[in-house]
Amino acid sequence: MAIPFFDLKAQYDSIRAELDEAALRVMRSGWYILGSEVDAFEKEFAAYNGVAHAIGVGSGTEALHIALLALGVGAGDEVITVPNTAVATVAAIELTGAHAVLCDVRPDTMLMDVEKLAGAITPRTRAIIPVHLFGQSADLAPILELARARNIFVLEDCAQAHGGTYRGQRVGRWGDIAAFSFYPTKNLGAYGDGGAILTNDAQLAERVRLLRQYGWRERYASDIKGLNSRLD
Repeated sequence: MAIPFFDLKAQYDSIRAELDEAALRVMRSGWYILGSEVDAFEKEFAAYNGVAHAIGVGSGTEALHIALLALGVGAGDEVITVPNTAVATVAAIELTGAHAVLCDVRPDTMLMDVEKLAGAITPRTRAIIPVHLFGQSADLAPILELARARNIFVLEDCAQAHGGTYRGQRVGRWGDIAAFSFYPTKNLGAYGDGGAILTNDAQLAERVRLLRQYGWRERYASDIKGLNSRLD
């Protein structure tokens, strides 16, 4: 007998009244892209994770891509991540024009093997993306120590780590920036698709906000080249 791994309808049925009320509230407001509901969610998600800024975007893949762009990653750079991850992690790196370098994982956790990380770093390394999986967080302290000593950014891939902790604090608050996914089958899933970027750096947060919507600081006035990746 085949047993579905996910039952999104059962999940919906369990909180149907609350979800229907929220959906109707948004529909009646006439504001379906960004707006006050997204503002409220961003504030609540930032507070839950103990960070200063949360910015909603269109998907987890776009969260990774925009986070890398905000860090200034581009052609000629290298970004280290792990092979045991969704293709989106590597795709986001390649979309910036940078080259993905794979650091092997530990056989007991299937997470980044810190002992092999130093050997993957080169003068072109611009960022490291540890991926949290299986209810575990990557061993962030030694990763951050290596990165800080070499002026390398750390982008946490938290696509499947909502609510996870490392040394008693939420994942997503340790690195320079973090990316989350709200794909329906994730730990915290949306009825549609979505993502978020977290950071404590006000300048990075501002750059992310520009990048997610055409580079607009003011409507129809693009300060930088931006994308269309807005949470609805």
